[in-house]
Amino acid sequence: MKPSPPFSDPQPPNRRLTFRLGGAALLLVLLFWLIPRPSPNSTGRTTIPAAQSGPAPHSGRHPVPRILVRSGETADQSVARRRLEFLRQQREVLRAYARELAVPVPPELEAFFDLAQSGSWDDIQRTYGELSERVRNGEFPDEARALWPAVLEAYGVVEVTHRWPAQSLLDYGQEVLGSLPPGTIFVGGTDAGRFIPTFLNSTEGNTHVVLTQNSLADQTYLQYAKFQYGDRINALTTEDSSQAFRNYAEDAARRAQHDRQFPNEPKQLRPGETVEIREDGRTSMSGAVSVMAINEGLLQMLMSKNPDMPFAMEESFPFESVYGTATPNGPVLQLRADGTPPEITAERAQESVQYWRDRSASLLADADVQATPEALTAWTKLAVAQADLLRDKHFPAEAESLFQVAHQLAPGNVEVVSRYVDYLREQSRWQDAQKVVESLLLDSPNLDQFQQLLVELRAKANP
Repeated sequence: MKPSPPFSDPQPPNRRLTFRLGGAALLLVLLFWLIPRPSPNSTGRTTIPAAQSGPAPHSGRHPVPRILVRSGETADQSVARRRLEFLRQQREVLRAYARELAVPVPPELEAFFDLAQSGSWDDIQRTYGELSERVRNGEFPDEARALWPAVLEAYGVVEVTHRWPAQSLLDYGQEVLGSLPPGTIFVGGTDAGRFIPTFLNSTEGNTHVVLTQNSLADQTYLQYAKFQYGDRINALTTEDSSQAFRNYAEDAARRAQHDRQFPNEPKQLRPGETVEIREDGRTSMSGAVSVMAINEGLLQMLMSKNPDMPFAMEESFPFESVYGTATPNGPVLQLRADGTPPEITAERAQESVQYWRDRSASLLADADVQATPEALTAWTKLAVAQADLLRDKHFPAEAESLFQVAHQLAPGNVEVVSRYVDYLREQSRWQDAQKVVESLLLDSPNLDQFQQLLVELRAKANP
């Protein structure tokens, strides 16, 4: 069977996720792939050079490129101008990609770009939803469906520029892009972490390669990424994708077989990882955990194919395999593609803590950020990722400081609470974990899984 249809969908406004997976992830059964069980180009974007400031105050970071705002221009005007510029560029990317594939651009996609440039948000959102439904139902020819990643990037940029206050968006983009060495391959995870850097990278100088970790398992996305950046990086290929699928399937089958044969031993399949060995000896897999495991393998392949290039990541799912080469750098995780384990010193860990204390103080004082759930989620996602990295590197005090920062910023964020509580449970700090869960349930009492977790924690705290 085909591993995934080549598209990604927006989530309904009241149930939006903080990130988008590739096409298969939005079918709920995100991946169903059967294999025998093993035996005992440049886009031609027009760019604007970025002005450079002096060195950033945070030690170890690169000079922060100042996001250009024209004289007399407000942040709102700057973002609006940039959005029009980006959409014009992205339409040319769409057309150039169509020429590369020797397919016509469907008139509906051209009309969408017209709407994106001048229409209302409600009309843009509705039209995009209708188009993505048609793509999902196979109403476009396969050749035209291959163009969908270019449309998704346009929609993603329109969405973040609509939902974020302009100055908050510029500040976030400046912090993320300003942390990167020149020519970094930046791998975003959430909507903000992918589309804000895509937006500002394109209109500030196009000095970085911006990808998403969530769609690496989608061959349609890989082809689009190769078209965009194939003249700058050793891009992933369809053969790499097939190999990653095989690697994961073989490993998952081995772990599933262990769990069947040794039911009393600790499970090797991860929570949420659905792997079944059929009677005919084939393996079926489904679920976001499986998709992201394949994406993780593909990221490792991409790094091995580009050992001399700097990498950085804003994660969606934690990719623990990259922790061995990761260091905190401003708000992001800096990765070493050559596989050399970096030394995270106590001083570097403390710098990360100080960065986040300063950043959180600024965010807590920013009324626009406080009124924008997407912004708070984006910042806490970055903080909690570094907390888990420092936890993995055996800096528990610094890790806890970052968990506390993330929790202070968003005490109702389910992911922050889950990861913070996991850290506290690891240290058998049952009462502290209980308090964190109780604070979440004060505002969200209907989260059944956390109600059950609270019962377990109380039992541990009061045996």
